[in-house]
Amino acid sequence: MAGLSDIQKVIDKIKHYKDLRSEKDVAPLLGLTAQDFSNRKKRGSLIPLIVEWALQEDFDLNYLFLGKDLGGETNSELKSLSQNIRYIHTMTAQKGPDNWLSDMPVDELILSDEFGKDVILIKMTGSSMEPIIREGAIYAVDNSVASFSSGQIFVVWIPLDGPVVRRVFIDFEKLILKADNQAYPDMIIPITEIPKDNFILGKVLWVLQSI
Repeated sequence: MAGLSDIQKVIDKIKHYKDLRSEKDVAPLLGLTAQDFSNRKKRGSLIPLIVEWALQEDFDLNYLFLGKDLGGETNSELKSLSQNIRYIHTMTAQKGPDNWLSDMPVDELILSDEFGKDVILIKMTGSSMEPIIREGAIYAVDNSVASFSSGQIFVVWIPLDGPVVRRVFIDFEKLILKADNQAYPDMIIPITEIPKDNFILGKVLWVLQSI
C-alpha cells in the first residue's frame, strides 16, 4: 500500500494534468465529496478509485504511480489493480435474509483471487466475536456453503435479530451459536426449529485486522 507521501505525489500529478488549483477539485473526478476524499486519503483507500479514473482517462499509470514510463508489462500490472478491487459492506437486518448487506460499500480493498474470487467482504461491527474478529476488522464470507461444520464461524440469519456472526456447535438435538466474547450469551436453537431456507448466510474463511 502506498504511503501518504506517495499518494500526495499522485494527487499532485492529477492536479497538474487537469490544471486544478486544489485537492478539493480532484474529489469530483473520483466521484467523491471533498470530505469523503479527505477521509479516504487519511485511510489510504484512494488508490482503487484513482486507478479506475486513470484507466477511463487513458492516463499513463506508470507515470502516475512510478514517475516514468516503464513499458507495457508494468503498466499491465498496474491496470490489474482495478480488476482486483473488492468492495466492503456491513451487515443489515432491515431487508431480510435475501438482502442482508448494506446498499453502499463502506470501503474497498485490493485483493487477489487467491484469497477467494467470489467471497463477500464484511466490516465487523460490535464486539461479539472478539478477539478473533475485532470491531472494524474485515472478514471474508463464502456464501456458497450450505451446511455446518461444528466449531467453525458462520453468518446466520436469526428472525428478529437479523444476520449474526457466531461459532456454531452441533449438540444432538440443538444448535448452539457461541460468541467468542463470553459477555454475549449463547443462542440455542432446536434442530427442528432451524429454517430450511435462508438460515446459513455463509462461512467465515479469513479475517484481516491489525494486531
